[in-house]
Amino acid sequence: MRIVGLLATLSGCGPAVGTPTCGIDSIDYFPFDGTRVWEYYNTDPLVTFKLIGLQLADSTKLGDINLYDIEHRVDCVSTDPSCVDDRLLRTTRWSSDGQDGTMIHQIIVDGLTTTFDPPIFFAEDKVCTDDVVDTATSAGTFSVTYMGIEPCPLQMTVDWECMRFTVDDGGSSAVGPSLNGDYWFSVGYNLVALDLASDVEGRWEAGGIDCEPIESCDGIW
Repeated sequence: MRIVGLLATLSGCGPAVGTPTCGIDSIDYFPFDGTRVWEYYNTDPLVTFKLIGLQLADSTKLGDINLYDIEHRVDCVSTDPSCVDDRLLRTTRWSSDGQDGTMIHQIIVDGLTTTFDPPIFFAEDKVCTDDVVDTATSAGTFSVTYMGIEPCPLQMTVDWECMRFTVDDGGSSAVGPSLNGDYWFSVGYNLVALDLASDVEGRWEAGGIDCEPIESCDGIW
């Protein structure tokens, strides 16, 4: 798969160290301004593809809430005949704002759409370490735990700190394996690492991030 536009390797900026463990503003960790692209590399050297995250350009609305779709696709990097280039693994629909917090509204896996009613509540606008939020949805009950601030696991030479969250459906949902696992978010860059139950062995870590057009990447969404 060919990515249009440069995937820049970033350095020299990121969240400050020494962040307190309670009352942290979370919204800046979930930006959806501009059109964003993430290039993830797996920590397992046997994995034969990169993971490309793409924020689709057009958002939709649910009442007053803006919804944003993130695709994850395969980018083959070897001659492995079993690797299917540009294969869509999943599309996840998010929302994030200072009033309603951050939520997951929908996921599409293997062409099957699962809508969560109510949405999975992912994070309050202010969080404390070890906060747990349970959401009983139409597609199972999901537990999201805020694990705290820790160094971001990245494949870039930067010194960032991340909010880490863990999702667990307790076996209650058919799509649970596509959401269960660990997520790391960085201020201004959104999801920079993930380790999901349904994915290959190893963790996906960002090695390049892009946001276009630059005038739209202003922290307002």
